[in-house]
Amino acid sequence: RGKLDACTRAAVKQGLGGGYVQIEISVDAQGNIGYLNVLETDLPRRLADCISTVLRDVRFKTGPLATWRERIDL
Repeated sequence: RGKLDACTRAAVKQGLGGGYVQIEISVDAQGNIGYLNVLETDLPRRLADCISTVLRDVRFKTGPLATWRERIDL
């Protein structure tokens, strides 16, 4: 969460707090991200790209293949 906050810190200081990003993500059985797409957002492109980069660095545990959509409110 701290890394996500770092993406939006400058916007919050300018009074542009809040916003959301809806993603679709696929994780394989080894915990590797197959893909991560930003489906919808009300944030400027550079902020959405920063958040996407942070999320790509998340490491998942091994388990069954999974694909899901998630809305992240900031």
